[in-house]
Amino acid sequence: MRLNQNQLGGGLTEFHNASSLLQEILDLSNNNFEGELPESIFRLPRLTDLILFSNNFSKFIDPYMFQDIKNLTILDLSFNTFLSIRNSDLNFTTLQLQKFIMCTCDVKEFPAFLRNQEILQELDLSDNKIQGKIPHWIWKEPLVYVNLSHNFLKDIELPAADIPLNSLVILDLHSNSDGSFPILPPNINFLSVSDNKLVGGIPLSVCNSTSLAIFDLSHNQMSSLIPQCLSDSGSLSALNLRGNNFHGNLPHNFTNAVSLRALDIYGNHIEGKLPRSFVSCKTLETLDLGSNQINDTYPFWLEDIPTCKFLF
Repeated sequence: MRLNQNQLGGGLTEFHNASSLLQEILDLSNNNFEGELPESIFRLPRLTDLILFSNNFSKFIDPYMFQDIKNLTILDLSFNTFLSIRNSDLNFTTLQLQKFIMCTCDVKEFPAFLRNQEILQELDLSDNKIQGKIPHWIWKEPLVYVNLSHNFLKDIELPAADIPLNSLVILDLHSNSDGSFPILPPNINFLSVSDNKLVGGIPLSVCNSTSLAIFDLSHNQMSSLIPQCLSDSGSLSALNLRGNNFHGNLPHNFTNAVSLRALDIYGNHIEGKLPRSFVSCKTLETLDLGSNQINDTYPFWLEDIPTCKFLF
């Protein structure tokens, strides 16, 4: 049943004879429903997709409710700002989700039922009120996408190197509290750790990555030189180091940065001259080096890059 993207409103009453209903998909997203979620929703035995995002539901969801929906693989409760999930010591493995999305709700800690998830691929708990450390049991394959941004997490570290995370491609940890820079999984493609009060230098795991395409480290307190490895990367398409304390000269050799489309180093302490090897970045569209201490003449030679539209 798909009733999404309408103007339906009011409260939902209990589903009569829920255990005998045949619905496999229940999509009520983007409506104006409000009030408590009826518990009978969690007794629809054939349900595989439960999609309720962008409503005004409110309830403490208890994990025991999931025990009767053993076929459920997609659970999206996002953008219900008064909806929360109650942690429980209940240990069951019958519920195995592929996608669990609960961003912009009222979640205050990592749901304990995630400990037993073995096929989870997408996890989004962004824009909640979760505090403390990320539990190590979160990190397991086959996770592909993880978004924990806009919480109050500390020590935003990934598990030790002996726990493989080859499946993880997208990792968003921006706008949390503080901590150390996470060691990157080998196949990461997108990484955002902006607004986290990170200090120190860019770790070797970033330099060793051969698949990192989008890297956002902006608005932290990093204070090292910018490593040459970033300009040597053939995979990076967007690099944002804005609003840190990077110092010294820019890396001199950008000849291998063939995929680079956006470079933002605004608001650091970079000095010296612009590297002429920027002309090798034939796909470059945006270059922002403002508010630094670069001492050079106007780079007319950048006009040789046909795609470069914005130069600051």
